[in-house]
Amino acid sequence: MHETTFTAEDTLEDALTRALASRDIAFETDGHGVFGWVLVELPDDSQIWITDVNSEVSDPLSEYSGMQAVLRSGEEWQVLITVYKSPNLGEQRSLDAWRREVADLLDAVQACIHEVSADWSAAYWLANRIGVGWFVEREHDPEVEGRIVRHRDGSALRVYRHVNRRGRARVSVVGHYPATHRPFGPGENPTATVTTGRTPSVLAREVFRNMLPRYRRVRFAIEEFNAERQRELNRRKRLAARVGELLPEVTHRRDDEGLQALRGPVPGSEADVTIRMSVDASLVDLSFEDLPAPWALALLGTLAGLRTPQD
Repeated sequence: MHETTFTAEDTLEDALTRALASRDIAFETDGHGVFGWVLVELPDDSQIWITDVNSEVSDPLSEYSGMQAVLRSGEEWQVLITVYKSPNLGEQRSLDAWRREVADLLDAVQACIHEVSADWSAAYWLANRIGVGWFVEREHDPEVEGRIVRHRDGSALRVYRHVNRRGRARVSVVGHYPATHRPFGPGENPTATVTTGRTPSVLAREVFRNMLPRYRRVRFAIEEFNAERQRELNRRKRLAARVGELLPEVTHRRDDEGLQALRGPVPGSEADVTIRMSVDASLVDLSFEDLPAPWALALLGTLAGLRTPQD
């Protein structure tokens, strides 16, 4: 049956299932109580859920005011990416308008099926050819182009398809690194690229022989850098706690990198104390005026104790 043969009194579920069948798109229906969806299963076990904007499909088309298709993936389907949403939510539609909208929705669904299938295939074949322990992450990250191939040891690669400046289709692999403030040096972010259509073993061989050893060296350096940075942040937090014990009314000024400055009055004195620290805590500046000697010694002792072995 052609997808445009439904009537205004057909249910949304009937209209969608007829339209999907006419395009040879495999689907199933699912619902819980008054809520329901038409589901399209994808090769990576993710799903496209098609429904009314209120998650209903059982009423006649004439009672609906819009549709949506959502790509759902990850644990308990928590990652959502919009595939299609009606442009004029809340407006009643003629039958012809519904037919056009169903066609637009299915165009978007078919494009999503193609993209997900192609990305999954490229990542799956790579994961199965570069060694034991590699797998493709099931979750679709809306911030990441392509798919993530991960190893049990935490290593990760990003596989993505693209077109170069000459219009030729390519498949590329780059390292997927932990978040860091460490800059990359020359040659520290290698890429492996092959022409789409070449056998997966060609790309896998390039990744295994040349890219993975370099990637793992850089990843280890990043982890060491991040660990040292966290140790410095922890030292600043301990310093803040110690000064806070001495100066109960001290105020802390912070930014995304942690503590930058401490300032506060000395109890029983008119003196103010300011402590400034560089981002990596390698430089600490302590300034005070008219501070009684016991307080000055206590503060200096606090700063000196920051670098003792027991810290």
